[in-house]
Amino acid sequence: MKKFFSGKKLYVILIVLTFIGVLVAVRSCTERVEADLTVAYIGEGLFNSDVFYPASHEIEDVIDDINGDGERNIELVTITFNNNITASQEQSNMSKMTLTMGQGQSRLYFFDKNYCNYYADSEILADLSDFAGDNDVLVNSEGKVYGVSVSNNPVLKRLGLDGGEVYASIRAITEMDYVNYKNPGPEEMNKAAEDVLLYILENKDEEM
Repeated sequence: MKKFFSGKKLYVILIVLTFIGVLVAVRSCTERVEADLTVAYIGEGLFNSDVFYPASHEIEDVIDDINGDGERNIELVTITFNNNITASQEQSNMSKMTLTMGQGQSRLYFFDKNYCNYYADSEILADLSDFAGDNDVLVNSEGKVYGVSVSNNPVLKRLGLDGGEVYASIRAITEMDYVNYKNPGPEEMNKAAEDVLLYILENKDEEM
């Protein structure tokens, strides 16, 4: 009988610990704080994260602390295609590109032109007509500006981008984005993306 209660007590303790673990995990998921903005580079050049993060304060200073954690943080995602990768790696990168676009965590994109063109007539990229100005732009069959040239931009060079013909795009907001992103929300993230893009374009003519 004593052994029974001893074993039962251990069983109850395990149940309680498991329940607490589940509560902690759920709370962690519901209270998880994302970066204020995630940007992505997709192309055949190099966006060096070792350069980006030490220099990222330049563009972090132009956004708000939209997740309310007391800091302004921008994360970088890179998907690089070049002659050094195998066919299977290229296919994997194409899958990553599709997944990244679908998830919506990255809101501001820097594409090599051919990868930007891949999404020309999709609904996944926002209309950037307000950012066109005198910039070279990519326009789809419906007249929507889906890419704005940032080639050889001095801000991006300082941030570690070494690429050729590069265009900036912003991901359009979908209904699922409102479900998937709460802190910050998709509208706040897109506003941050617009602020960063505007800063980059406004400083395109400064001397290096």
